[in-house]
Amino acid sequence: MLDRASDVHHFALVATAESLRAALAHERAPSYAPASLALRAVNRAFESDVPGAVALLRRALHDRSAASDDAAYLSDLLAQFLVSTGDFASLADILRDWRSVPADLASAKSAIDAILQAVLGDLPASRVLARKSISSARESGAPRTLGRVLCRCALAAYYRGDYDEARELALEAARELESEAAYWSAAASYSVAASIAQDWNQNGELAAAYFARMLNHAERVGHNALRRTALAACFNVAAEMFDEASHADARALLIARPERQQHQENYVIVIAEVLGFGWKGEFAAAEAILTASAAMPGISERQRALGDAFLALIAAANGDAELARTRVRTALERTARAKHEPLHERRYRALARLLSAAACFVIGDVDRAKRALSARYGVEPRYRELLVSFPIDLVRCPELFRGYAAFINVVSERALAVVRT
Repeated sequence: MLDRASDVHHFALVATAESLRAALAHERAPSYAPASLALRAVNRAFESDVPGAVALLRRALHDRSAASDDAAYLSDLLAQFLVSTGDFASLADILRDWRSVPADLASAKSAIDAILQAVLGDLPASRVLARKSISSARESGAPRTLGRVLCRCALAAYYRGDYDEARELALEAARELESEAAYWSAAASYSVAASIAQDWNQNGELAAAYFARMLNHAERVGHNALRRTALAACFNVAAEMFDEASHADARALLIARPERQQHQENYVIVIAEVLGFGWKGEFAAAEAILTASAAMPGISERQRALGDAFLALIAAANGDAELARTRVRTALERTARAKHEPLHERRYRALARLLSAAACFVIGDVDRAKRALSARYGVEPRYRELLVSFPIDLVRCPELFRGYAAFINVVSERALAVVRT
């Protein structure tokens, strides 16, 4: 029986879509009771409605004393959902009002605080909190507690920029959680390891393997939100690696899903779609996707810069050198270095500069291309060597740049054909 919020909290870690449906069908508590609201919140999250889950948990907390044990377990669930949506302002409010901390939640709460301090830029405090929470979780002898804490501390390390530590913690968390059949939390751990492999180590095969494990676990428990994220990531990695077969398979699965419209809100899908159309020379379709993506909610300046760089390449392919220059200028203006930026945003910035430089080379604006590839903006020498002549040798390319290089090669071939006519 799931009579208390603490029961739902413990159940949530090992929940599946099937077990949630069964629990809801046999629920006896009033619909306004904290346990009932928490159970429905977890179910909403599985169904991809995280805002709905947050609303239900806020309602449950509003109706309870902030000093009660129920409030602590509700707060922990809410904090986890807020982290997943990046709502750190609300997370700070939750932690500030979180007064009652049962013994089995102490290390988990410290791990959440380690994430917040990392986001706020207090890296020493984050490291201290993470070390203490991991030590406490290990001493507890509870694998589920340890797995939860390791997963959260992996995310804290990711936000601090301690990427090697984040990867090791995420993989240890995944092992602990898998041993306890906590598969959806294990999937979340693999997402951290996969993101680091893709954006930091630039290891496409490893990123693809971790995202595949994430997808497998999400499928196993029926967690639609994680499934959608993992499938989009698999699609994106296949595109960046120029793995046409895997790209086609992932795209077919995305299109087949009933939540197709929601997929369009994920920018990694935009990139994968644009690359796929570009390889086939279907630049009108690629341009339409890029134009539509500019209106996506929450799109960042780095993502806009990458979109502008793609559009510059398309203009170059069509022989419109002036439009290509205009779009390159816009892209480069959006790539000014920031003191603190998430790892994936840093990679978007680097890609925007690389594609902008490629567009300049295609139209013959060599000086601007070289400025775009300046080491002062963090562009690696190996990329500067690749882009000086076309077609780019895909064998020499870093594996996660091959998809972009294949796109550039089609652009340069099309541009040359336009000149000849």
